[in-house]
Amino acid sequence: MRPDGRDQHHRGRARDRRQVVCLVRCVCLLLGLTLGLSAAPGQIRPAGAEDNVSFTLGRPRTQKVAADLLPRMARGEFAGIATEFAPALAAALNAETLSTTWQQLVAALGPFQGIGKIESKKTAAGELSEFPVRFARGELDCRVVVDGEGKIAGLHFAPRAAATWTIPSYADTSRFEEAEVVIGTDPWKLPGTLALPRQAAGRAPAVLLLPGSGPNDRDETIGPNKPLRDLSYGLASRGVAVLRYDKRTRVHGARMKASEVSIDQEVVLDALEALAWLRARPEIDPRRIFVVGHSLGAMCAPLVAERDGQVRGIALLAGAARPYLDLIESQLGYLASIEPDSVRAAELQGMRRLAVAHKSPALADSIVFMGAPLRYARDLDARGCPRVAAGLTCPILILQGKRDYQVTLVDFDLWQQSLGEREGVSFRLYPELNHLFMAGEGQSTPEEYERPGHVDPRVIDDLYGFVRGN
Repeated sequence: MRPDGRDQHHRGRARDRRQVVCLVRCVCLLLGLTLGLSAAPGQIRPAGAEDNVSFTLGRPRTQKVAADLLPRMARGEFAGIATEFAPALAAALNAETLSTTWQQLVAALGPFQGIGKIESKKTAAGELSEFPVRFARGELDCRVVVDGEGKIAGLHFAPRAAATWTIPSYADTSRFEEAEVVIGTDPWKLPGTLALPRQAAGRAPAVLLLPGSGPNDRDETIGPNKPLRDLSYGLASRGVAVLRYDKRTRVHGARMKASEVSIDQEVVLDALEALAWLRARPEIDPRRIFVVGHSLGAMCAPLVAERDGQVRGIALLAGAARPYLDLIESQLGYLASIEPDSVRAAELQGMRRLAVAHKSPALADSIVFMGAPLRYARDLDARGCPRVAAGLTCPILILQGKRDYQVTLVDFDLWQQSLGEREGVSFRLYPELNHLFMAGEGQSTPEEYERPGHVDPRVIDDLYGFVRGN
């Protein structure tokens, strides 16, 4: 036994788990933007995926289709499966890519063994079936969506969470109440949650939370962790109203065309609707509404503030300042360095070299790299988020975890170079925190996101101080 109590068997299981999480994140990059469900800057994950450890392909189908799909993949019937994709999914995913993805999953988890109980429900886009998939060395959760014409419109895998979220110690649920709300207008209405302080003296200040890339839910669920719910509970316990909502790519991804999705459709337009909704609430002080974004949400916070024109202040948690493909190249290189002599590392290095090659301006906007059309990356880069932030007059708070391998000190330094001379800008660096602003030690890895944790209380303190002081 080692001093930390883990024997060789447990070390092997942990290593396998880490490889699976890393694999799923990288497969997300390969297939990610289908119908706007991107693994965009700051998140080598589907971040969302449910976050941050999942990937999603397209839209929904029926229970029988779902039951047959995985056995067919195990038999190698990828060409036949691809003919049954809905048009939007077919445009972004071919039989060869599907085959490669399946082979990678089997290499990490062992031979396919079967599926568990299927639970189905109707959605706006079709029928959604959810079930566990068993491999020799582990399980994944799977969701299959079939549209009204019987076409496969969605396929989503996520590592099974080993633990559930718990209320953080800094939250006092007696001090606030939550209400289920709907923001936006047809056809893009989104469900959300508004946390309201119970004993606010007059109208309360409010925070709008913007999650990272991928089809995130309102909590930015990542394995057993829910960083945006942590932020909401921590701030609401101190008298700040907080609004969070499911992203458009999660709720309406089945109706979105991947080749046309921009950062406006993914984030900005819905954030503007949410700000207008907050200002209309009688409990909210319309002059003290702040935007707090994480990862891709942090990149977008300056864009939202510029378009809105009334935001009191913005806070950027792990916001990337580099171009999209530079960030992806960096993330892939880091993941390859974790186990440098492994087969997986060689594959990641190959993907990294492709990221470099796709920086060529000679390539057409329509070319898809890791699931995302180059149009998406170029549009995001052209927005010039640091430049936009420099032109704002509202206060800005920039927070960075030093152990974050997805958005790094390179980005933090770029923000300081861009905004360090501007009045009203503050910077916070937390040596022990990772991309989720959760504490850890040593080299940060994807496995960390599967350990239950909470946003560090210092982050809550700094955000509350920012709101209170402005």
